[in-house]
Amino acid sequence: MTSSPGFTFSSHLYKKEEDPKLIKLDLGTGDSENIFNLSPEDLKIRDIITIDIAKDNQPGYTFPPDLYRAEEDPKLITLDLGTSTVGPLRENWSLRANPVMTVYKLVRIRFCWRGLQGWIEGKIADFERNLFTVFNRRVYCWMD
Repeated sequence: MTSSPGFTFSSHLYKKEEDPKLIKLDLGTGDSENIFNLSPEDLKIRDIITIDIAKDNQPGYTFPPDLYRAEEDPKLITLDLGTSTVGPLRENWSLRANPVMTVYKLVRIRFCWRGLQGWIEGKIADFERNLFTVFNRRVYCWMD
């Protein structure tokens, strides 16, 4: 465990049929380019989505209002970790935290049905992003 409870979550979502999920943990700055050692072909179709658990609104994403709970908002929570207190998380918190625990998630989505494939794969990717965001916000807030 790091001395800083900061988290940066990156989900690498792209379409391919084998290996449905891979997860890697890293202590650092969260900027590893190819932590999964993907092939050049896979790198071309990869879509990197960075999730900041302290931001409700991010480019292309708004935290679902029906899932919001004030007691699970990292911007409002102060954690008592025994030897120190941490939080609440402020704007650009991940730039000040060192080291940052980074979780890389590789999600491969494949839905084969003409006419619906792109739409369904997009919905699955949106669901995954909501799942990762809500889960990781809750994990952070439940640490103490």
